[in-house]
Amino acid sequence: MPGGGDPDNRRDFPGGWIGDTNDAFAQSGRTREQQQISHTCSRCPGFSREHAALRSGRYGIWLPTNLLMFFFP
Repeated sequence: MPGGGDPDNRRDFPGGWIGDTNDAFAQSGRTREQQQISHTCSRCPGFSREHAALRSGRYGIWLPTNLLMFFFP
């Protein structure tokens, strides 16, 4: 299938299929850069466990108006 304006949109993920020479699902099949990204992404779910503000904090929007900032919870 074509990927529209992005040629990498439909590119296969390496690994998981019979005959794939590279398996990026396994740590041994990733490049150093891919391993760093995988490690960083695997830590993201733990941030909410470590930081109470991410579990029960408030969400608000800061709007700049005439060089003043207003907070709307």
